[in-house]
Amino acid sequence: MKLCSLIVFILVFSTNICAADKPNAIHGKWVCEPFEDIITKDVIFVVDLSIEYKSDGEAIQTEAWKLKGQENNIWFTLDLLGTWKSEGSILTEVLLEERLVSISDYEKMPDIKVMKDIIKSVNSTTKTAESIIVESNQSRLTTKNIKSNKVTNCLKA
Repeated sequence: MKLCSLIVFILVFSTNICAADKPNAIHGKWVCEPFEDIITKDVIFVVDLSIEYKSDGEAIQTEAWKLKGQENNIWFTLDLLGTWKSEGSILTEVLLEERLVSISDYEKMPDIKVMKDIIKSVNSTTKTAESIIVESNQSRLTTKNIKSNKVTNCLKA
């Protein structure tokens, strides 16, 4: 019986230590795998993503949107500013502000109405995202969005 109690204590204690270490492992700058965002069947963007999780709870995500097939000619860059926290294996991110940082020649954009709608959304309202921390160490961060099941793989920058 004492052995079972000891095993349970060790498991609970080690789980709490691992959960407490996750925020420290998350701090820093990360470069994540690019993803595609399909706006219409003819307008597909490849999005390069980097995220910085600061120890004070601030998060800065930079997205470079490039039109597939025209990556060097048609693009724009957004900074998404917000907060983050980690509780156990759950990462919660709150988007507070989106900023258009730079844009290529606006006239080259393929579907101006679609692009205007995308650019208009830059000043959208607060959004919250929750993800499961699948892997978190000093060199790799993998999360899975709870609503969309989208997996994001990142490496320390």
